[in-house]
Order: sequence, then structure tokens, then C-alpha cells
Amino acid sequence: QPDRPAPGPAWLPAIPAVLTLLIGLYKIQRPSFNRDETATLAAVHRSFPDLVRMLGTVDVVHGAYYALIWVVVRAGGSGEFAVRLPSAVALAVAAALVTALGGRLVSSWAGLAAGLVFAVLPSVSWFAETAREGALVAALGTLASYCLVGALQAEATRRRWMIGYGIALAFLGLANLFGLLIVVAHAVTLACLRRRYRVDRGLVVGWLIAAVAALIVATPVAVAGYGQLHQIHWLPRPGIKDVLSVQRIIGPSLLFLLTVAICLAGVAASAAAGRSRLPKNWPAGLLALCLPWLILPPVILITASLAHPVYTYRYIVYCIPAAALLIGAAVAALGRYAGPVALV
Repeated sequence: QPDRPAPGPAWLPAIPAVLTLLIGLYKIQRPSFNRDETATLAAVHRSFPDLVRMLGTVDVVHGAYYALIWVVVRAGGSGEFAVRLPSAVALAVAAALVTALGGRLVSSWAGLAAGLVFAVLPSVSWFAETAREGALVAALGTLASYCLVGALQAEATRRRWMIGYGIALAFLGLANLFGLLIVVAHAVTLACLRRRYRVDRGLVVGWLIAAVAALIVATPVAVAGYGQLHQIHWLPRPGIKDVLSVQRIIGPSLLFLLTVAICLAGVAASAAAGRSRLPKNWPAGLLALCLPWLILPPVILITASLAHPVYTYRYIVYCIPAAALLIGAAVAALGRYAGPVALV
């Protein structure tokens, strides 16, 4: 079992979480409801039995989110602040989890950097101000990844981590079926880390049970959703423009290129610091988790769209945390190259 990085202060994840929440709340009431948000409002203004009947015809894939906002509207009203608040809170939770993940995989400094990067990404603030399920999906995807890493690193409590993992996956599938593509990414993660961690038969079986249980929970939604595929008839077959749109999970083209440059500089700085520094700044656990998480869901969706268009960048919002973790690791590597940084 490899050495685990020293944990930072318990309060550390709160810093990016609070920053993410403040940025999300800053202009949360200013933009008028867009077309998708109007669909949310139209659904939740129905009585609950009428909402359930509606889901039998349209929008069943959004049913779990509509049920949540149905409760929110009756508790806090249907203004922009109340309806969008769950999205802002969900991404604040995701920021805390990103910070904790970075701390588990690399260092507390890398975790903090990743959480702060996540907080300031334009895509994060956009989803925080949008009354759709994207923010919730991002938080649940990050929670599932955190539980998986916990299971890998803590043999004594693996069963509890796997139970948490299965629950997170189940809610993720109910929130957005395409979110379950993270299971494919996690399969690659486990395969890559089978020698670094004790990935024994028990862990693999537990992971399979959790994944299958989540798929079973989401199956009714998948079956009903298949009959409603006509709702996404407006999606085009993917072209080069759609492939390039993957960068929108980070932000505009200039910001995307800047983050790529930061990552490359972080790798170069680690290499320049010596062969021993490279695996410390870029541990196998980080790369094995984040690269499949970042790459596989969009690749699978874009490939599937060649047969039937199902891809839009909004369906891969749960990949944003993986990008933030890699950028955070690069920032931490550059910080070490510039000079030692100590966290209290």
C-alpha cells in the first residue's frame, strides 16, 4: 500500500466551497430564466401527481431533479434565487470534495489549488446559476470518485466506502443517465491501480455490486427515457465543432489554452526538479483517476452520437472536477518549483 499524503487541516475544503458558493450567488438573480430553466418551472408548478403523469410522456430523465425543485419551490418560492440555489450549493459541495480528493491523492496544497481552480472556472459559475441538474450531477460524480479513492486507500473500511459509492452512483444515474459513464472511467482507474493499491477480488466484487445496483436503480428511467428520445432530435450529428466544444467544461478557448499551458509547465517543472519529484507531483493515483474521468465520457458520447446524436457539453459537466484536479496539481508543482509552500 503506497504512502498516503499527509492530510491538511480539516477546514481546508471549506475555503474553496465558500468561494464557489459566493461566486455562484453573486449574480444568481440577474440573468432571466433561460429556455431550459423555464421547462423546469413549467414542470414543478404542477401538482405532484400531475408532474408524475407528465414524466410518463416527456422529461422522465429529469424526473429526480424536478422532484427536488418541486419541494424547493413550495418551501422558498419560484424566484431565481430559490430555484437556482440548489445548483450553487451542489457546486460548493463539489468544490469541497475536489479539495479533499486532491489532498488524498497529491497533497493538501494541490487539493487547495484544485478547489480554488474549480471555484473560479466560468463553467462552474454558469452551472451554479442555472436551474437544471448539471450542478447536482457534478457533485454526485465527484462524491462517487471520492468514495472510490477512499475504498482504495482504506482497506479496513472498504465496505463502507463501497456502500457510499453505490449510493452516490444510484443518485447520479437518477439525476442524469449519462452520468453513469463515470463507471467506465472508474473501471479503467481500478485496472490502472491494481498494482499500486491492493485491488483484490473483494474490492472488484464490491465495485461491481455497487455499479450494477446503481444501473438497476436507473433502469426504469433508462427504459422510459428511450421512448422519449425524440426530445433530443434537435441535437446534430457531431462534427469538429462539437468535438472542440468539450473545452467549454473549462471555459473560452483562451482560458482552455492557458490551463493546458499551466499543466505542461507543471509537468516540465516537476521533471526539472528531478526524477523523484515527478511521481510525487503527478502520482499514479491522480492520473489514473482524472484522465479516464476527463476523457472517456465525452469520447463515448461523441462516438455514440455518430449513430444517434446524444452529445452536448452540458452532459459532461461532471468531468469538470477532473480537469480542476489536474490543473491544481500543476499549480502546486509550479509552486514547489518557485519555492517551498507550507500549509498550517
